[in-house]
Amino acid sequence: MAAMITIEGIGNVLSSLGYLHENTLKSRLLVLVRNSYDNNTDASAIEDIDRDDLIRSLWGLGSDPETVKNKRRSFSSLKSSVNKDLRDLYKNGRNPEGITLGPHNIFALSNEAKDRILENLSNTIKSSETANLDKITNVLEVVNELLSDPNVLPDDRGTGTQDKLDQLKSILKSVSSTVGIAAPDGSSAREQNDSALPGQVPRASYPPLLETIEPPENAEEA
Repeated sequence: MAAMITIEGIGNVLSSLGYLHENTLKSRLLVLVRNSYDNNTDASAIEDIDRDDLIRSLWGLGSDPETVKNKRRSFSSLKSSVNKDLRDLYKNGRNPEGITLGPHNIFALSNEAKDRILENLSNTIKSSETANLDKITNVLEVVNELLSDPNVLPDDRGTGTQDKLDQLKSILKSVSSTVGIAAPDGSSAREQNDSALPGQVPRASYPPLLETIEPPENAEEA
């Protein structure tokens, strides 16, 4: 999920980059990624673009896996260079959505933009202002995306890691219960969904982020 990224925002930031030559690798990479999105589709509909497919298209390679593998380091460097340009635009106010090329090779929210959203909510709470639903939704989307990212959660269960994850699960379940998502008899909404009769509308289930808080296996090379 690419929280708060829009098709319009993607178009604007690509125009702002102003790469001089369309045939440069950086420009072609962005065009390949952008072409994976439908103009009439929400940006969050795209969840992953295969890295090796991008490599084959960028360098005109065939299907030989070893040849593709040898270009992965070059692809990683290319992607890092593009993201540096996107970060510079963000700092200059010309990338307002904080767009970057994420771990799954899609347009995603940068870490700087995520930090800004969380900081804004913190400042709102400290100033005793009423946090509106848009702000709360934005923060929950960022939290969900952070917890779903294999590059964010630890690769092992170090000292205290599992306790913190269990505490976070407890907090999120409490939030779900507060807004009426938890089942009134104490059982999980998923259990009630599983036992629903054919034709019945199942009760609301817990949000996806309750199911993603597990330390992932080592992520594959970006």
